[in-house]
Amino acid sequence: MPTLHDPSLLTHAYTELPTLSKWKKDSYVGDYLGPARSKDPALVRIDQLVGEANDAEEWGEKAFALGELFFATMGWLNHYKVDDRMDPRRRPWILKLNLCVGNELAALYEVRLIELAGTLREFYGIEMTDHGLWTDFLDDYKGYMDLKRRQNYRVLFRRGLAYRFVEDATATTPLIPLSSDGFSDDEGTGFGHVREGVLFVMSLAGEVYWLKPSKASYHSNLLSGGPVLCAGTMVVEGGRIKQIANDSGHYKPIDEAMVKALLRLQSFGVDVSQIKVVGVVDYTVTTGAKFLAAHGNWESIRKSGSVGAISRNYAKV
Repeated sequence: MPTLHDPSLLTHAYTELPTLSKWKKDSYVGDYLGPARSKDPALVRIDQLVGEANDAEEWGEKAFALGELFFATMGWLNHYKVDDRMDPRRRPWILKLNLCVGNELAALYEVRLIELAGTLREFYGIEMTDHGLWTDFLDDYKGYMDLKRRQNYRVLFRRGLAYRFVEDATATTPLIPLSSDGFSDDEGTGFGHVREGVLFVMSLAGEVYWLKPSKASYHSNLLSGGPVLCAGTMVVEGGRIKQIANDSGHYKPIDEAMVKALLRLQSFGVDVSQIKVVGVVDYTVTTGAKFLAAHGNWESIRKSGSVGAISRNYAKV
């Protein structure tokens, strides 16, 4: 197990996870009239997770909280330049926290730091189904995108709204809100219900990519067949995410994946509480708030028995 003296540990990190009070003190910026933390929803989410990670007693609970904290800090770091609610003066402290959590996760999973990415891929990643692999093989992988092309379909988040990607965007760069149009089964989607919106995937790094649906569009196109955190469809109006469904035939993500998607969106400052969540099994509809209350915390995962990938081979519950 890595120790604090392990040379593989990331430097410039906290040597141990800070308490919530220390974290808030360290990451405070400005004078006594400085920006309120409540104005940065992504920071509020980080604060919540620091508290949960410190309070966690069970192995699985610790892994769940630290994993969410790792992705939440990464999300903040990936979007602070384009969202004026994220004060750039907090960047050094959020980076220190992100690096610390990386060290903590490596120790928790009993792997070397250089192996952590592979471990997270194993625990969080959803690989393609046989159906997806066979479909892409028959299509000769024609739609697969390289990194440069993929960036054009990356979603930027500013003040909780979704925008089309602009390279080197800042908080003052004009952005085009993402919007979607509905489409139906007669366009070759092959599903027994009317799928609406754009195709989306969420990468293992928590980044969201979108693709206009067509007969030649597959979720696998965006990440060139690589694993995802979640995949499905989103209805977006003027940048506001109105509906999300995990209806991807190539990946077939389950409820745990939808939880991850909603929590990542929260870390981007998106208010997920009223987003319509469409179940892929029986097409039941609920809200993001109700879905997360039922599935989105360690207690609900533990009680349901669906520990899943979060603690596969490791959970001591």
